[in-house]
Amino acid sequence: MLKASESIDVGDTITLGPGEPGFSHLITIAGHTLAEDLYQSGAASDPTSLTPYDLYAYEATMKESNGKRASVWATLVKVDDSGNARLVRWESLANLVPTDQNGGAPHPAWEGHALTAALEVAAATVAEHRKVRADWFAQARRDLTNLPLSLTDRLEGALPVLSCGIGFRPRPQSDSKNWSGSRTCN
Repeated sequence: MLKASESIDVGDTITLGPGEPGFSHLITIAGHTLAEDLYQSGAASDPTSLTPYDLYAYEATMKESNGKRASVWATLVKVDDSGNARLVRWESLANLVPTDQNGGAPHPAWEGHALTAALEVAAATVAEHRKVRADWFAQARRDLTNLPLSLTDRLEGALPVLSCGIGFRPRPQSDSKNWSGSRTCN
C-alpha cells in the first residue's frame, strides 16, 4: 500500500484557518448566501431538560471608547414554558439532539421576554466593561502619581547619602561661631 503523502500532490494546497484572511471572507460569503436559512426556526430535543423551552440567540456589535473599538457580543437566552427567560451558556447547545419535529414561529410573548433578558445582559456587560476600564485607569493614574516616590524609596538604602550646599549652615565648632559660610559636604 502506498502512503497518502506519496500518492497525493499537496504542493498547491491553500491553508484556510481562522488566522487566514480568506477564512473571514469565506464566513462573510456563507453568511450572505445562507442568511435566509440562518434566521429560520429549527427544532431540536434536549434530553437533559424536564420541560420544553425555546432558545433565542442574539448578536450585536458593542462599541466602546467613543466608537474607536468595536467587538461582537452574542448571548443565548432560554425561555421556558412559563415564560421565564434567562441567559444560558453556549455550551448548553451540546445537549441538543435532532428531532423529527419542525420548527415553528416563535411565541410573541416569549420572544419579548427573551429580548428583554438579552437587553439586560447587554446593559450589564457594558456596565462591567466600563467599570473594569475605569478601575484600570484609576490604578494606572495612582501608579503614575506614585512612581517618583516608589523609585526614590528603592534608592534610599542603595546609595550613600551626599549632601552638599553653599551658604550658611550650622556647623558644630569649638569656637563661638556656630555658622560658617563655607561649602560643606557630608
